[in-house]
Amino acid sequence: MKVKYLSEICQLRHILVATQHGNAPRLVAGYMPEIAVTAVTDRIRAARRMNLLPGVKFVIVEENERGSKTMQNAIKLLADEGSIKSGERIVAISGSPLAMRGATSTVRLYRLEADGTISGTEEGSFGCMLELSWGGRKKIVLSSGKKRDFLEDSDTIVFKGMAREREFTVGFGSCSGRIVK
Repeated sequence: MKVKYLSEICQLRHILVATQHGNAPRLVAGYMPEIAVTAVTDRIRAARRMNLLPGVKFVIVEENERGSKTMQNAIKLLADEGSIKSGERIVAISGSPLAMRGATSTVRLYRLEADGTISGTEEGSFGCMLELSWGGRKKIVLSSGKKRDFLEDSDTIVFKGMAREREFTVGFGSCSGRIVK
């Protein structure tokens, strides 16, 4: 599981998993027994299920229009109660654009700063076109000067990734594909 490897490199203290029914946190907890796993849900029934799992706690938050906002609200709530402390790194696993009701497709790395802000949440740190265009409501300007809000036929997409922490660097390689009808 990539989150397990990421947790070791980045010295994560918390994994937040958005869930509608409780399945995803259960699976993550099976791989990550040494790291605190918190289920983020807006359903009492799912929260009750989490009480039965060793090493999994829950937080109930309202689902926002954007998954990142839902997860940030969960981080703030956990910080207010003292479960997450300043300087700690958090991985948030959620759906997109909706955290709980969207298909689980997003892994975000956050850090709670000393002043209570959550790093990685400003507009310049967004990672996908759906986030950059605010779900298609805001056009973005490409390097060619064209304005877009969604991908179009014959677009080529290239994914590249790398994570750095002190003396460690992990490359996730490159993957590309072309949109066809």
